[in-house]
Amino acid sequence: MSEPETIRKVNVIGHLHPDTDSICSAISYAYLKNQLGDTYYEARRAGAVNRETAFVLDHFGFEEPPLITSVRPQIKDISYQKVPGIDSEMSLFAAWNTMGTGKVDTLCITDDEKKMLGIIAVKDIANANMDIFDTLVVSNAKTKYANIVETLKGELVLGDPEGEVTRGNVRVGTSPEMMEGLIEPGDIVLVTNRYETQRFAVESGIGLLIICNGAQVSHVVQQAAAANSCAIITTPYDTYAAARLVSMSIPVRAKMLPADKVLRFSVNTTVDDARKAMSSSRHRYFPVLDEDGCYSGMVSSSNLLSARKKHVILVDHNERSQAVDGLEQATIMEITASARSRPRPLPTSGMSRWAAPARSSTTSTRRRASISRPTSLASCSLPSSPTRSPSAPRPARRGTSMWARSSQRSPVSISTRMLTRCSMPVPTSQAARQRKSSAPTSRSSAAAMSASASARARS
Repeated sequence: MSEPETIRKVNVIGHLHPDTDSICSAISYAYLKNQLGDTYYEARRAGAVNRETAFVLDHFGFEEPPLITSVRPQIKDISYQKVPGIDSEMSLFAAWNTMGTGKVDTLCITDDEKKMLGIIAVKDIANANMDIFDTLVVSNAKTKYANIVETLKGELVLGDPEGEVTRGNVRVGTSPEMMEGLIEPGDIVLVTNRYETQRFAVESGIGLLIICNGAQVSHVVQQAAAANSCAIITTPYDTYAAARLVSMSIPVRAKMLPADKVLRFSVNTTVDDARKAMSSSRHRYFPVLDEDGCYSGMVSSSNLLSARKKHVILVDHNERSQAVDGLEQATIMEITASARSRPRPLPTSGMSRWAAPARSSTTSTRRRASISRPTSLASCSLPSSPTRSPSAPRPARRGTSMWARSSQRSPVSISTRMLTRCSMPVPTSQAARQRKSSAPTSRSSAAAMSASASARARS
């Protein structure tokens, strides 16, 4: 049986281009939900507030809800690795051990305020370890004595732990004869327990003497080192191991990739955008910054597979086309519509059969009000048009005005339409009644009228 989905937060959102009721509905409904349960509900807005809404919020002492433009899953909705940032002075060897403990191959270097300075990856440490011919690596990195002591698990016999190696090559001293002409002032020399070798190196002006195999240092050598400003470190490792590890004591800042060249993501970055960006990068882990721009953790492409959907409640809604982007990737808990925006059923009676259906409930209400308003014939009558027999030919349309053509195309006259709306009988004009009474009733009377007309024409 699968575990129930964890709800981090529920966003209560109105429609796009919000008006006052959309913003106020989100605020009030989120407040009500927070009072009824333990889940956190937050009111959000899907656009800029207008002047009316801003006035209402200011008058009642409410702040504008935070803006939200998409409800697609973001980096904050996945379980990315909360790997702590490291100090820029940490040695490469310590960074290597940290990667092994945290099972990551990339670490983020941050300052005291958790601002990102860069990243260090396994390949960067491997490249530094393989570059065995760079004998100036320790001095070029301005390595502190404390890093060397920590890496070699040694002891600082003489010198300042915060002191830095500023010059010199890394050398291995075997005998005074072999070191003569090889070592220079400021060099780092690794020796064993031979007294004459130690003293010769110190008196040559070197900067740091590393004594391997846990050998003891005589007081004479210490006095000579103090006189020549030479630091002394002892280590339990042999000469080979110490020579390999001393280059790993350099700080990570010397090999890190600077922040301006690092692909990083915000907690508000969508999972889709992060996946596209990762596909074009050679790294596996990427830093995640919080809303204040501070380092938060590391994310990989495998973490994107566990994205959790956002939970939303849509208020003042009657269609999804007015919702924020990415609604198909979110979990919709409720959809509420205001009383004004709910569609009303069209009436089945009380409207004339020629009236078109109303486009909205407001228009329908206005039309029904206009139908029932007239109470007398005088309030709704218009000049009536002359009636025409159904068998009479239709008059020609050439030369007639647009208004006349429109009235001819209509099966009923304008006055008839108005009277139909008033539900009153249609009167017949006086001229029409006279023409009807004087119309011929037989073929003989029609022939007589034709003969008299021909006689008048001949005369």
